[in-house]
This record gives sequence, C-alpha cells and structure tokens, in this order.
Amino acid sequence: MRSEEAPAVAYGYAILTPRAQFLTPSAFSCPFAQTAQNPDILFLMLVRFSSGFIFFGLSSVLILLSSTATAVSAQTTPAEPAPVERSATALRFTSQRLDYWQKKLNLQDWHIAVALTPVSGLRQQTLGNVQWDLEKKTATIHVLDPADYHMPWQPMLLDMEFTVVHELIHLELAPILTDVKRSDANRRQEEFAVNHLAEALLQLDRTH
Repeated sequence: MRSEEAPAVAYGYAILTPRAQFLTPSAFSCPFAQTAQNPDILFLMLVRFSSGFIFFGLSSVLILLSSTATAVSAQTTPAEPAPVERSATALRFTSQRLDYWQKKLNLQDWHIAVALTPVSGLRQQTLGNVQWDLEKKTATIHVLDPADYHMPWQPMLLDMEFTVVHELIHLELAPILTDVKRSDANRRQEEFAVNHLAEALLQLDRTH
C-alpha cells in the first residue's frame, strides 16, 4: 500500500493462517499462455525473477544455515510464561528472531523494529505487516499481539517468527517492486513468492 504523502513509504502484508490456501493462485497454471490477456503476468514474471534473484543472492545464507549444527528454533523458543508476561515474552522472542534473520538476510543497513499489534490495528485477514521507508532504510514489522492469537504458545511463537521472516523478505523485494503498478492480483502473486521463500528459509533453519 503506497502512501501518497510519502512515496518512499510502503506496506507489505502477511497472510492470515491457514496460509496454505493462498499458495495455489490460478495465475500460476499456465502463465506464458496468459501473457497477452493478463496485464499482471509481467508482474508475476518479475516476482519470479526477483525471487530467483533473491535465492541466488541468499545462497551464502542458505549455505551458512545448512552448516549450522544448532536447532535454533528449539533453542530460542521460551517456555510459556504467566499470562501477564505473555506479550513481553513474545516481544523479546520476536525481537531476537528479527536480529537473527536480519543478519542472515544481510539487512544490517536497515533500522528495523518489531511492534506487537492488536487485531484491530491490522488489516482484516492478516497476521502482521511491515511499513518501510526506502530512503531512510527504516522499517517497523507489526506482528499480531498474543492476546489476539488463537494458538498454543509454542506454535504461536513459531508463527510469529514466520511473520517476521515473511516481512523481511518484503524488504528484500521492495527496491525491485517499488515502481510496479500494484493490483490485488499481483499482490497475491507476491505473497505466493514471499511465503515460499519464508517457508524454505525457516524449514532449512529448523532442521539443522
């Protein structure tokens, strides 16, 4: 979502679980046959190219993760605290995971913060979003507050980490996609690519 008052500022959205329902957009069935009829195909091809570019650019990250012998998620997921401490504990956890992934994704030149946000402060059917400023290289990742989650503690924390990684990948794509005319269709296609990138990174990280 582009801000008219501040053109460098934009948003990316994390899709509400279950995310799997968003991972099979019909536009992926035969994209080249649809190119002439579908103006969003150019965007789709760009997302695919940029996703491949990011995978290539992150190859050193993937190699580093694959050589890591620690089970990061199990090691850093805290035990469930008393109800009054849930939000503070979740904020510490997501901030730690942000620091971890920001380094892994080579985004240290960005100033990024996490904010726990009630469901009323998020777009409908989302678990979080990111607001960024390309010129200042600042960003805030909004993650759904634990008070509004309907999941057990440990799966909830892992899902919050997914949101963090998801939104960081939006930052990786931002310089490439900032001048692309946006539509609901190509936003869904972007989410498709971003979800797969996040899932791949997290799966690799959590199995080593």
